[in-house]
Amino acid sequence: MKTYAVCFLLALCVSLFFTPLIRLIGIRSKKLRKASESRWRKKYANKGGGIAIFAAFALSVLLFARMDRNLFYILFGSLIIFLVGLVDDLKSLRPQAKLISQFIVASLVIFGLKIEGLGSIMGLPGYILSIVWIVGLTNAFNLLDNMDGLAAGVAFIASIFIFIYSIIGNFQIQAIPFLVLALSGASLGFLRYNFKPAKIYMGDSGSLLIGYIISTCSILSIPRVTANLFLILLVPVLILIVPIFDTLFVMILRRMNKIPIFQGGSDHTSHRIVRLGIAEDKAVLSLYSVSIFFGLLGILAIKHNFAESYIIISLSIICLCVFGLFLGKLQVYQSSTNGILIGRGKGKSDGVVINTLYLYKRNVLELIIDFLLIITAYITAFILYYDFKYSSFSTIISGSIPILIITKLLVFGGMGLYRNIWEYLGLKDLIKLFYITIAGSLLSFIA
Repeated sequence: MKTYAVCFLLALCVSLFFTPLIRLIGIRSKKLRKASESRWRKKYANKGGGIAIFAAFALSVLLFARMDRNLFYILFGSLIIFLVGLVDDLKSLRPQAKLISQFIVASLVIFGLKIEGLGSIMGLPGYILSIVWIVGLTNAFNLLDNMDGLAAGVAFIASIFIFIYSIIGNFQIQAIPFLVLALSGASLGFLRYNFKPAKIYMGDSGSLLIGYIISTCSILSIPRVTANLFLILLVPVLILIVPIFDTLFVMILRRMNKIPIFQGGSDHTSHRIVRLGIAEDKAVLSLYSVSIFFGLLGILAIKHNFAESYIIISLSIICLCVFGLFLGKLQVYQSSTNGILIGRGKGKSDGVVINTLYLYKRNVLELIIDFLLIITAYITAFILYYDFKYSSFSTIISGSIPILIITKLLVFGGMGLYRNIWEYLGLKDLIKLFYITIAGSLLSFIA
């Protein structure tokens, strides 16, 4: 443990030293680049912070981790990703070029490593899932870098939890703990100068590097023996819930509003929280809290049985989905044909989007939430009856739950549950909701 601590402290100190140095070099050489007009902050900003992060990360890993084939592939991939991001910061690469390079690096790493990963567990789908996971998370952190201190802080928190996850899961690659600890130290040192008001930004060279290292280490930290594959795969998702949620949230809403997914804009989760009247730094801290909460859920899920973990995790994800529905009602897009994103808001709601398309998409999400709630309520009832012994009712659950879900959702839809506008819910609607729920339960019991 002492070696791990020294690795972390070295990366922290190097980052604390190099970040202001890179900032001064950027200022004196005039290597500044104006932020896009669609970004949250419209001002000149030094985007060289990724250089300091990479230097601190690479130095710590090379000094403390034992070099082997697996570590070589991971570090070589990190160098390519960093250079692609650096070129993009200087010359602006096309999104397709960045995406192709990420797929090449992810494929090189997954097929080049000599370990028993998802490929050995799930076959070809496991390899594909691993590659998509790395590319998706790499871009998710790139999109998350949209407010002072957000990406660096979430990277630090996620890296610490992945370190714990790798230790608990009996990691297959000896360098994994050193990789994530070096990244956490580098991110924390950079955060000292990136938190509001930011003096320097990490740029694509930093955000893509962070996303690549975290996604790669999280997928490679999966234990050799997987008693419950679903729960094991769920743990990295919980640890990285903030970038995953933000990316899916933005992609869905931009798709609904016919706006390019890779276009920069002020429609992310953090921006919408600020529009509610919350200060920027408090919005960032609130997302830190979400990341810590779900990270703890993921780690605790490994130590508890499936039934107990399922209840807490599913209810927490449902609450997050409901919060997403609430944020999605804030109008942040111009009502013009070109779909340009509105700039920085003044901390207030701009209205509610109520049209046919929005209501249809909202109903789909309501169905998903009801689906999760039905399963959670059903399993919870059995857990309480059988005193938390999952093996006692697992066969009953698997045989009866499809009937329960189909019957209940048909009753909910047939009796008009999804035609309500919940903002105007009254006493009559609550009574109707009660009768619909009772009818769904009775018909499910009969079925």
